[in-house]
Amino acid sequence: MKKQGLTVLLTASMVLAMGSTAFGAEWKQDGNGWWWQEDQGSYPVSTWQWIDGNGDGVAECYYFNEKGYCLQNTAAPDGYMTNESGAWVADGVVQTKTVETSAAAETGASQYQDNYSGTYEVPFYEADGSVVMDSISVVYDGSANAVTVTYPYYGITRTYTYSGLDYRGIPFFELISEEEKDAVFFLAPGVVEWPTDSGSKAFTRK
Repeated sequence: MKKQGLTVLLTASMVLAMGSTAFGAEWKQDGNGWWWQEDQGSYPVSTWQWIDGNGDGVAECYYFNEKGYCLQNTAAPDGYMTNESGAWVADGVVQTKTVETSAAAETGASQYQDNYSGTYEVPFYEADGSVVMDSISVVYDGSANAVTVTYPYYGITRTYTYSGLDYRGIPFFELISEEEKDAVFFLAPGVVEWPTDSGSKAFTRK
């Protein structure tokens, strides 16, 4: 989990770059708590991050505060809960996703770097009160720092540009046009925040 005394915002993932010294990605601890240190020495700050700490191909999502420490057994600023290990839990269940293992990376089996791309099943609320579930498609363009979202139910595609963080510290991509202003919010790469009839909820990439 994490520590140090610097903070810097880098795109939606918000990590601190610390030069070219060689490190191994790992959990670290001091008297104030745990933090996650990346290979190059950077660490996540004020954000959720998926981490496969034991290299088993299954990652858990952790929230790191403004000093880079992992929150444990408490609520993150967005209201989502963490357990005693710091992992995101929903209804008492640790949320996970499959990721590339270190073995695959070493053999060059996959060069995929996690981002916001994927399919998310989310609800839409009609004027008559009915709910329609739609599997929206998100494609992330790193060169433009934008996401293109296709809404099959409505038959439309929109491109949203990264706009920074909202007042809660959540990364969002915004669409501004003469016709409409809209935004897509991500609690972490692969986790979209979506409005529901009982408030915003997290929907994980399929």
